[in-house]
Amino acid sequence: MRRRISADEILEDIQKLEIAAEDFGKTLANAEAQIRKMFATVLESKDLAIVKPRVMYQAVRFKGDEQERYKIKELAKRVGEIIDRIRAKPEEDFDEYKQRLEQFMEAVVAYARYYKEMGREY
Repeated sequence: MRRRISADEILEDIQKLEIAAEDFGKTLANAEAQIRKMFATVLESKDLAIVKPRVMYQAVRFKGDEQERYKIKELAKRVGEIIDRIRAKPEEDFDEYKQRLEQFMEAVVAYARYYKEMGREY
């Protein structure tokens, strides 16, 4: 098992962003719709205001199996950590780091879809 990739690493290193996204996507292949809702919440917010509580709420509403529920909550926590790190950055860097969060969420959705489809092939 790989070590946990931090929110700062996700924001600063595109390779680690992709690795973290794949880890989440692989274990959440059956939760693609829920991940898409979380991604839409991020995309719709211009300033990330109340995104954290919305994503947390979306996570607890998920009705998957126990492992999937745990992992979707972990994704919500990671998104919250990333948002906290973005808010701590200089204001002039906000757009750049928000884009990284969007890329992370898009990658999680893409990997979830990929692993969902791969599972259907077997």
